[in-house]
Amino acid sequence: MTTPAGRPARRDALLLSVRGLKVYFPVRNGSLGSASNSLRAVDDLNFDIAAGETLALVGESGCGKSTTGNAILGLVDRTAGRILLDGREIGGRSREARRPLCRDVQIIFQDPFSALDPRRPVGESVGEALFLQDGLRGAALSRRVGSLLEQVGLPASGAARYPDEFSGGQRQRLVIARALALEPLLIVCDEPTSALDVSIRSQILNLLSDLQERLGLAYLFISHDLLTVRHVADRIAVMYLGHIVEEGPLEQVFEASRHPYTQALLSAIPLPDPKQQRQRRAPPLPGDPPSSIAPPAGCPFVTRCPDAEPQCRRTPPPLTRRADGRKLACFVR
Repeated sequence: MTTPAGRPARRDALLLSVRGLKVYFPVRNGSLGSASNSLRAVDDLNFDIAAGETLALVGESGCGKSTTGNAILGLVDRTAGRILLDGREIGGRSREARRPLCRDVQIIFQDPFSALDPRRPVGESVGEALFLQDGLRGAALSRRVGSLLEQVGLPASGAARYPDEFSGGQRQRLVIARALALEPLLIVCDEPTSALDVSIRSQILNLLSDLQERLGLAYLFISHDLLTVRHVADRIAVMYLGHIVEEGPLEQVFEASRHPYTQALLSAIPLPDPKQQRQRRAPPLPGDPPSSIAPPAGCPFVTRCPDAEPQCRRTPPPLTRRADGRKLACFVR
């Protein structure tokens, strides 16, 4: 249910629902380029995001985090599954049918240096969606662009300048302003601070938190940096080889994780006390993730898991809700 302004009526109202999402890419071999296999980038994903909530999607590079975000945005085609935004199907539509929904889901890209056209004043980039979707032009468009820039901590006069006149942190603010232009319900944040200096990251994270509080935004926050995630997330979903292996509230995952992969990720976070760091006993995590083209028949983590049992090699464990409220895909834990 939504308000007259088009926003969910309650902060805990279900906004995004992803069910059975699969994204496979054909792998072409041979002189004729025939597709002989598939790379399973995302394999049967299920999760929800409530209005005004931040779900962090974390995991190693190549686990399918960004592909998941791109599937929600319609930037890659789904192989299977459903994606519902505020009760409306947003997957499997034609480009024209998706157009009205573009205003409700936006993205903040990882690299602010390549996200803006260097040949155009930034005001044109920030206001482009307003021109195309709402038909704004002239003074009305200039006022709205100026307001967006001020909303992210930049002067309205900056609209006439070019991207190379701004620092990395300022460029990311411009990308955020562009994402806010159509007043979306959900923003996919794809590693939004990883390309920035450490001293600037906290400023951008604080800005995102402030905008969420004032505008009621929901975020899908994609990151491999668990320290960053701890400052912004309400819930965490841990991905491995295209699957979610553990999901739960922020503190529950950080303080009492149960999946061996989640524990390995957390053990890689450096401790501020050198003595504690030296005494830490990290769980073993041998080798590299297997290929997404030929994943294990059973649990995706079985080739690196210290607790693997015969059943783990035969059957993929379902992601099930446990008594403490978390979701876990593991037969042993």
